[in-house]
Amino acid sequence: MSTTKRKFKVTKSTRFWFAIIAFFVNSIVFCLGLYFTLDPIALGTGLALINTPVYGYIFGRTVRPATVITKETPDGKDA
Repeated sequence: MSTTKRKFKVTKSTRFWFAIIAFFVNSIVFCLGLYFTLDPIALGTGLALINTPVYGYIFGRTVRPATVITKETPDGKDA
């Protein structure tokens, strides 16, 4: 019988955490909107406007990562 402990590994991805935070904030705002009987179309439009910069950031980091690795030749020029 093995008694090794396995650690739960948490990801360090910025995009993942932004997506999780955006999901929870959206859920809270949507539930509050339903509680206060707001217009669902206006509520959805507002959530879409709020999320556009967040999703733009996530998509931008996916297409063009922040860290760029360049290979330099011995004379100092990029390959």
